[in-house]
Amino acid sequence: MRPRKVALTGHFGEFLQGRLGAEGPVALVTLPCPVARAEVTFTPRAHAPLVASGPLAPLLRRAATAARGQGMRGLGGVLHLRHNVPPGGGAGLSTMAALGTIRALRGPSDAAPEAALCLAVEGATDPLMHREPGRLLWASREARIVETLPPAPRFTVAAGFLGPPLRTDPTSTDFADIADLVDGWRRAAQAGDAPAAAAIATASAERNGRPTGPAAALKACADALGALGIAAAHTGSAVCLLFAHGDRARASAGAAALATLGATGIRRFETP
Repeated sequence: MRPRKVALTGHFGEFLQGRLGAEGPVALVTLPCPVARAEVTFTPRAHAPLVASGPLAPLLRRAATAARGQGMRGLGGVLHLRHNVPPGGGAGLSTMAALGTIRALRGPSDAAPEAALCLAVEGATDPLMHREPGRLLWASREARIVETLPPAPRFTVAAGFLGPPLRTDPTSTDFADIADLVDGWRRAAQAGDAPAAAAIATASAERNGRPTGPAAALKACADALGALGIAAAHTGSAVCLLFAHGDRARASAGAAALATLGATGIRRFETP
């Protein structure tokens, strides 16, 4: 039996994340990143155990168990994960690993059942199984779409990982209320207003009290370089400087500035 490979792209933190009202669910708007990548390879072996290695091996095995629960219990083999973003970075690696495993074992299917399986594996999942994840207001602890939003304005982004990794705690609801920010984001996206959208992303990062990385230093860096704002993983170490779409010169300067702050894994990209 031939190996099956599934390639996926992730995100780089969130434009928004928090509670939708004091009693509402934790929801987010992800920041899609075409250069955050993972690939899951499954080499089937009939009547053999399932083997996975690496730091995310337990998650791969849980995802395989969830997928094989759909009538594939006798199928074993070797799972291998390749990735260019770190675990706990806030770039979607755990969702890419779970989703890639599920697709490698079962083949692609509709997004809703894939999201339910990823939720069972992770406890909180990113909307990467959907075709336009950046348009979704997504309840990550429930794996459901709260609202489909207008497309976000496009940005040129300088990004990296600042501070230690921080895995998502799916039981935590310790986030600020962002209902007002969602309203502002909806209006900014509808108008295609990139400066307003970047200001809202900055407010979300600051309001949620970045657990890793100096938010004040990032904001000062953004102001000095003429960036429109910042974005960050609300759990994780990913940080972004948001520049006007096509402003590659300032984004290059932003990448250098992130290196000066101590960021690693620095990259530049344009949002979809």
